[in-house]
Amino acid sequence: MKVHGKSLEQSQPDYDGALNFIDLGEICITAKPKELRKLAKFLKSVAKEIKNGNESDHYHFRSRTNVLPDFVILNPEMIP
Repeated sequence: MKVHGKSLEQSQPDYDGALNFIDLGEICITAKPKELRKLAKFLKSVAKEIKNGNESDHYHFRSRTNVLPDFVILNPEMIP
């Protein structure tokens, strides 16, 4: 497993530069139990789709509040 990220500046809609991901050595998530259960359900669903051969190259976790950070899972089978 690899963990990548980008700065909040690069995540803004008006950012017009190249999105260069950086490798992260650690991630921290601050969330309530309800949010963690939603994230766990999402991760389980994505794992099933990838295992079943779904050809999507990435999956977005959509929170109700639609705030940053955006949580994206990349399908390792589709990424060169």
